[in-house]
Amino acid sequence: MSKLVLRAVALLALFASMAISTPLFAQGAADDHTVLILNSSVSGGMSSDEAIEALGMGMTVELASDVQWAAKSAADFATYRAIILGDPNCSTNPGVSLAAATANTLTWGPAVTGNIFIIGSDPVLHNKVPVTNAGIAFAIADANKTGLYMTLSCYYYDAGAFTPVPSLAGLGTFTIRGVGCYDNAHITATHPALAGLTDAYMSGWGCTVHETFDTWPVTFQVLAIARDAGAVYTAPDGSVGVPFILARGATVISDISIEPLTATGATGTDHTLTATVTEDDVAVMGASVTFTVISGPNAGATSTSSTDDGGQTTWTFSSALTGTDLIRASFVDGDGTTQTSDVAEMVWTEPVMEIIGQPEDQTVCTGGSASFTVTTIGDDLSFAWYKDGLGALADGGNISGASTATLTISPATTADAGDYYVVVSGPGGELTSEMATLTVHAPPTITVTVDPSYLWPPNHSMIPITATVVTTGDCGPLTVELVSVTSNEPDNANGNGDGNTVDDIQGVDTGADYAFSVRAERAAGGTGRVYTVTYRVTDAAGNEATGTATISVPLNQR
Repeated sequence: MSKLVLRAVALLALFASMAISTPLFAQGAADDHTVLILNSSVSGGMSSDEAIEALGMGMTVELASDVQWAAKSAADFATYRAIILGDPNCSTNPGVSLAAATANTLTWGPAVTGNIFIIGSDPVLHNKVPVTNAGIAFAIADANKTGLYMTLSCYYYDAGAFTPVPSLAGLGTFTIRGVGCYDNAHITATHPALAGLTDAYMSGWGCTVHETFDTWPVTFQVLAIARDAGAVYTAPDGSVGVPFILARGATVISDISIEPLTATGATGTDHTLTATVTEDDVAVMGASVTFTVISGPNAGATSTSSTDDGGQTTWTFSSALTGTDLIRASFVDGDGTTQTSDVAEMVWTEPVMEIIGQPEDQTVCTGGSASFTVTTIGDDLSFAWYKDGLGALADGGNISGASTATLTISPATTADAGDYYVVVSGPGGELTSEMATLTVHAPPTITVTVDPSYLWPPNHSMIPITATVVTTGDCGPLTVELVSVTSNEPDNANGNGDGNTVDDIQGVDTGADYAFSVRAERAAGGTGRVYTVTYRVTDAAGNEATGTATISVPLNQR
C-alpha cells in the first residue's frame, strides 16, 4: 500500500474521531493525551505531517487558530501532552506563521516543563517524516509534563549572527544565524524516542540546515550540529560545528557521564556528583576529570580528580546560597579531544528544620529503662541532650544515645530523675525541644517489729512471737517473705543456763509467715541471747529491701 493511501486512511480516522476544533473561549486539553498544534505553523492543518504523526502515536490532536491560541492561559497550555509549532513548508515569514506564539510566548513557554525538540530546518518540505515523528515522540515522552516540538522552518535562513528568536523568549534566551543551505549533519545527543535518526539520514537533504544557534539556555543539550560549518561549538564527543537541533531531556553522546542528573538539598549540606569515564565501554582509570559549575549560585567552582579502576571519580560540594547550580564534567580523551558530560542540576533550598515530635514524660522504677525521643525534619542534623539545664550529657555509665535523636537511661536510678530536653542543630540553626520529666520510683522499703521483743524469765519455754511488717513502694505489687530467724547462740550451748534443749526456733516457714516461736533461754556464760528476724520485700521491677527485728533474752533481768 502506498504512503499516500496510508495517509488517506489515517486522515479518515482522524477526522472521524480524534480531530478537535478549539472553541473560541479558552479551555485546556480534552484528555491527558492531547497535543496542541498552532494552525498557522503547519501546512495542511489536520492533514499536516505533524497532525498525522501525532494521531499515529495515539494522541488526540487539537488545532488552534491564532485567536483560539491567544485565548488560552498558562494553566490551559499546561494541560497538553505537547505543543507543536511545525513546518509550514519552508516558510520565511515568522511574523505570520508564529505571530500568535510570539505574542504570548511568556504565557505558554513556562508551561512547557517536559522534553523540547527545536530544529533549524524544514523537514516537511523535504518529506523527512521520520524527523517529524521522532521530534513529536520525544516531546510527548513524559506523560506527566507538557513537551514542545518546534521547527524554525526557513524563517531565519539569511539572518545575521546572534539574531533573537522572539517566539522562544518564554523558554529562555536563544539567538541564531542563518546558514542558507548546509548538508553535513552530526548527531551529538540521543534519546529512545530519537532512535533511527542517524548522521547519514540527517545529512544530504539538499539543504538540511537553514538556521544554527549562537546562544541557548544551559539547560538545553545540542542534539545535532552542522559539522565543520564553523567552530561555534565543540560537542561532548569532541566534534566541532554549529548547533542546529537543540533538545531538553536528551542524553549527550560522550565517553563521560555524570550522576545524579537532578537533585535537591538544603544549603549547607553536602552534594556528591560521580563522573564515569569509559572508552569503547571499558572503564578508564587515571583520567583527569574536571567538574565545573557552569551557572548558578556557585558558578565558576571547579574540582579536578582522577578516575579509579572503575572509571569513576567524585566531587562533593555545598552551597551557602539558594538557587540552581548546573554542573558539567569533562576530560581529555586519548585523541586529545575534550569530551563533556550531560548537565547535572542541583537545586539548593532553604534548610528545613522542624521538631515534629517532642520527647514525652517517662515514669520508671529504679533499675528500669527510660528513653526520650525527638522526631525531626531536616538534613545533616545533630543532637545534644541536657538534664536540668546543666551541661550536655555524654554516653557512659547508664547513659546512651546522648548525641542521637533517642536518649536512653538504663538502668535508671533515683539520681536520674529530672527534666530532660534536646538541642537540635543543623544548617538552619538550632531548635530546642520541650522539657520531658523523668520520674524514677525509689526501691521499696520495709520495717519489721516483733512482739514480744524481750523474753524473761529464761525458763526454757517456747514463746509465740508475732511479727509486724510495714512496706512502702510504688512499683507494682509488693511481695513480702520471711527470710530467716536466727540466734546468736547455738541450740544446747556449752555450759549451764540453756537447759540442754534443742529446736529453740520453731514454726518458721519461708514466705508470708508472721507467727513463729522461740525459746526463752540463754547460755549462763554468755552475754545474752539475741534472735534476729529477717524479712524481704520485692517490687514488680525486682527491686528488693530487707528489714530485721530482734528478740532478746538477757543474761540478767533488766
